[in-house]
This record gives sequence, C-alpha cells and structure tokens, in this order.
Amino acid sequence: IPRRPLVRRGIAMQSSFSPYVKSEPITSCAYSVIEGFDDIFENFHEWLSDLSSARVHGHLFAKNKVEYAHQETEFFGGLSNSCKVRDYDVKSFLRNVMWNARDERQCFFFGPQDNQAVSWQLVSDLNARIFMVKGAWLLRHFRSPQSILDLRATIAREAKAERQHIDALQSVWCRADVHMWTLDEFLEDPMRPLQAIASEINATEHTSITEAPKMHDLKGFGAFIRELNNHGLHVSGLLGYPVEYDEANHVDLPRDYKRPYLIK
Repeated sequence: IPRRPLVRRGIAMQSSFSPYVKSEPITSCAYSVIEGFDDIFENFHEWLSDLSSARVHGHLFAKNKVEYAHQETEFFGGLSNSCKVRDYDVKSFLRNVMWNARDERQCFFFGPQDNQAVSWQLVSDLNARIFMVKGAWLLRHFRSPQSILDLRATIAREAKAERQHIDALQSVWCRADVHMWTLDEFLEDPMRPLQAIASEINATEHTSITEAPKMHDLKGFGAFIRELNNHGLHVSGLLGYPVEYDEANHVDLPRDYKRPYLIK
C-alpha cells in the first residue's frame, strides 16, 4: 500500500495535509498544558521537572521567545526558538513539537500573556490535557513594582484574553480534557490540583505528592484586587477571591472561611 495518500495522526506534509476533523486529535500524542500554577508557586517549573519524567517546557507561545525546556535554542527536528517562525503557523508548530518528541511526554505553560492564536487549537485537540487556575496570572502583576496605572492597559488586555479562552474551554467545540479551578477553590485545597497534574503526567506510575512547592506570599492581594475594581478593572469574577478581607490590614478571616493556603 503506498504511504503517500495515507494520513498519519499528528503529522502533515505536502502530500497529505488533512482538514480538521473534530473526532480526530490535531497532534500525535497526549500532552499537558499548565495555566496559572507558575504564577502561584515559586520555581514551579523545577518542581514539576523533578516530580516527573516529562519534558517540561516554559511558555512555548510567549511573545518574546519560545521557551523550550532547559533554555534550549533549538528543539528536535530543527525547530528554532524564533517567534516569527512559530507565529507563521502556530497550529503546525504545535503539531511539530509533539511529533518530533512523541516518544516522551510534553508539558508546557500557557497564559493570557502568550500568543492567543493557538488557544482554539489547544481547546479542540483531543490530546490536550489542560489544568487551569482562573485569574492566577494576576499574581504576576501583584508582585510587579509598577503602579496600577501603568499596568492598567496590560491587565485589561490579558483579562479579555482569559475570558475568551475560558469561553472556548466551556464551548461545545472543546475536545480537550479540561480541569479548571478558580483561585479561591484552588487555595481551599491546593494539593488536589497538584495531585491531578502529577497523576496525569505520570500516567504509567502511581505518583503521590507528599510536599507541595512553596507558594508566593498572598498578603495584600485582596487590597490589590479591590484597587483594580476601583480603577474599573472588574476582575474579581475570574478569581472567586474574597476581596472584602484584606490581610494587609491584618483583618482576621471568619472561622468558617480560613484555609490552609500558606504552604511551608
């Protein structure tokens, strides 16, 4: 049987460039997409790399460069870290990364600060395993030395990007395996989402998490969200975070609202 007319899953070439079929995956193998966890925890990338045998990339779709694992400038198959080459066809780039390293599990980070052109490809791919903490990207701006006035346009743009991404994840076109939490839900029990990631990446092994990575200090984050609301940036709906309680002013939470989110 000639191979030329046959289309293999997750590969495209001049002689066989198959159209999108919703019952078929776009890529050749399963991979994990982590959203928001690197903004919550310190050195989460290193922790995840030590936990699993998967190849853990940074933000493959970052706007300034392609962040391959181990800060490599090239990946298997001669893929460069050039944003211009990647953005020429982000769908093919995603397919090529997975095909060129299909013998090992791939994992990368994604957020509203990245190139959103790949969002629908991630959502519609049956091989994608997406783990998302909604609104966690705001912690990156919370730690920024810039004022809210300087960050206002960036936060508004990224909030819009995340809302559109969430709408896609909740649409009837979503084929990915999605695990989504609000920041409030995550802080109530952070070990459960971490265990879900570990179990998915190490599917062939039973990986039980006994220690979580160190979480960034959240003191004053409620005041930060309230200040954003005062500037017309109503992002608290993404978080489910109790902005009425401000740890910066040393106001104690009610007994029924305390949670063990400060992991040591």
